[in-house]
Amino acid sequence: MADENTKVQLVKSDIPGAELPKPAEFCTVAILKRWLSCRGAKVSGNRKDLIKRVNDYINNGLSNNLVDPDGGVNVQKKRLKLGLIQEVNPTCNAEFPADGFQVGISCVPRIGYNHIWKYLIEDVEFKKQLSVEKPIVKGYNFFKSGKVLGLYSKSENGLVYVKSQVQPSYSKGGSVYAVKIIIHANSEIQKAFCPCPAGNDGRCNHLAASLFAMEDIFNKTVNMKETDTDQLPCTSKPCTWNVPKKRKQEPSTIQGVNFQKHVYGKESKAPRAPTPPVAIGYGITVHSKTAVSNAKQQSYPVTEEGEGCITVKAPGGYKFTLVDQDVTGGKLEHE
Repeated sequence: MADENTKVQLVKSDIPGAELPKPAEFCTVAILKRWLSCRGAKVSGNRKDLIKRVNDYINNGLSNNLVDPDGGVNVQKKRLKLGLIQEVNPTCNAEFPADGFQVGISCVPRIGYNHIWKYLIEDVEFKKQLSVEKPIVKGYNFFKSGKVLGLYSKSENGLVYVKSQVQPSYSKGGSVYAVKIIIHANSEIQKAFCPCPAGNDGRCNHLAASLFAMEDIFNKTVNMKETDTDQLPCTSKPCTWNVPKKRKQEPSTIQGVNFQKHVYGKESKAPRAPTPPVAIGYGITVHSKTAVSNAKQQSYPVTEEGEGCITVKAPGGYKFTLVDQDVTGGKLEHE
């Protein structure tokens, strides 16, 4: 039985970002911060400070003092690689290869959210079984928490076999679950197996976490390819250091403000068009019935009345804006 208390020593190849791809002076801020975090060092300061800090660690022989910056995920991967963690395999009714797997999912067809949803939700509903979104929600949280320790794949006879190693939710150490997935060449998930108590039908949180990890790899690969296609020098790109400030927004009346609540997945209703205030002559348009009554009580001459609005002139040739019972305008123009 694997010893759960055995300590492992991490090396640079065990932690992504623990090795500098080039001298510190030519590295980006993100690479420098990641390198420092792998040593438990301070990551604040500008690029010049970070370069000096990295070189100080290297010159003083502190670059080999590694820590796991990912909350123990890299330690668990190393323990799994050394056989210090027991791997629990599911009982597969279908033939699943026992060896010949390669690290990564380079031979796997692209998996997207639509494939994940179809296998976990739609196919279950089609079979008139109980279907809930719990595997989607919890599986995604499993993936974001770093519980997927490894992905391995193999292509054979028109099918792609994927094996992933996922941590249980209730234990940091001990055993890991070996999730096995069979995928068709058209990206359709054909069958999955997991040894966890909820994985009898192959639709558990550990499977969902594995699928989300695969989707994330594909998305990052596409984004990297799109970034690599843009290799123009900075002098051939639009100016970004002398961009003028945004224009000041024009003021508007309270009647013209549209208050709207946005809810994800729901289409917003078409906003009602506010009634535009239309001035006639030297008067102003008032939209409130209270303001109409107030204007008549103040003996302001009402020059025109319409549906819910009037136009008035203030004594002495001045015009004022009347809103409800307050006079909020001022001396605007004299006849």
